[in-house]
Amino acid sequence: MKSTAVLIAVFCFAAAVLAIETNTRSQGTLSVDASSASEDEPKYELDFVGTATDNVARWSENGKKFERVRQIGRGHLTVSRVHANGTKTEVERVSAASGPMNNGLLPNGKWTALAPIDARNSFPDESGKYGYKMILTPADFKLQGRSAFLIHSVQQHGANATEGCIGLNGGHAENVRFFDLMLAYFKYGRSLVTNVNITGNANIGWQLGTSTFYNDTSKKPNPKPVAPKKKTAPAKRSLF
Repeated sequence: MKSTAVLIAVFCFAAAVLAIETNTRSQGTLSVDASSASEDEPKYELDFVGTATDNVARWSENGKKFERVRQIGRGHLTVSRVHANGTKTEVERVSAASGPMNNGLLPNGKWTALAPIDARNSFPDESGKYGYKMILTPADFKLQGRSAFLIHSVQQHGANATEGCIGLNGGHAENVRFFDLMLAYFKYGRSLVTNVNITGNANIGWQLGTSTFYNDTSKKPNPKPVAPKKKTAPAKRSLF
């Protein structure tokens, strides 16, 4: 019975992928490699790609001026079929953003995504009745000082504000397409490789990078520090 259930789940996911690929091909936006049909166990990956920009906040506190720079990454999250020769065929693409709240954009690297969890109460999309989240954990590096990364829906279409999570901001229709595909995949898959590659990302590994800092600008530093004067012994006075 268990093997039959697994076969049914695999068939459902394959049917979902085929439906998306057929629809995308009809629009002329996807080229599918026919050789993929010969693969016994097709693999899939997620890729979050885009460009990072700095988001600068300035404020005063107790007479001091502060500046905080956090990055935001804007781009898209894709679902791809990985072929035996290492090439990929794009199956689905949705708009996504990460940062600049909290410590900003999540670090580049290889992550692991877990199965979608109903999150209509905590991360609803603009419909107010639909929302999912997927837990992200680093696969090839260690995080220090940051945690609780997710892939999740966002409430406002086109919104560009998360605390480092990958927020799907392309609207309700994109959310439904993406999470329906993920729900079908995770009926037989346990995890999904997620590659984050944002151009200009200062958050390499767990480090915040040089573009993330607090800076007290209330006093301008001396551009040419003056070396302290050497103390000289007082001259001896003659009694005669």
